[in-house]
Amino acid sequence: KAGGVSDTDWTQFMQFVACFFGNMGNYLDFGDTKFVPRCSKEAFTNIIKTSSIASTIVAEWEAIADLVFDLSKERRHLGLEGD
Repeated sequence: KAGGVSDTDWTQFMQFVACFFGNMGNYLDFGDTKFVPRCSKEAFTNIIKTSSIASTIVAEWEAIADLVFDLSKERRHLGLEGD
């Protein structure tokens, strides 16, 4: 596979993308719980870097990659009323 991406990594990437668009972000739309990709950050980055639009998105991805995968207590929930 291009960029050393396995079929499993690709499937997990696409699952995250579908969930992201379905929820209009990386928090569940029926609550405030964050979800992260099941593939590694390295696999996600390799997919981004092999994209046909990589030259326009790599810098943006690198700026937010750690936040996307961050499940620290402060980031796991949006902190909506009732928490």
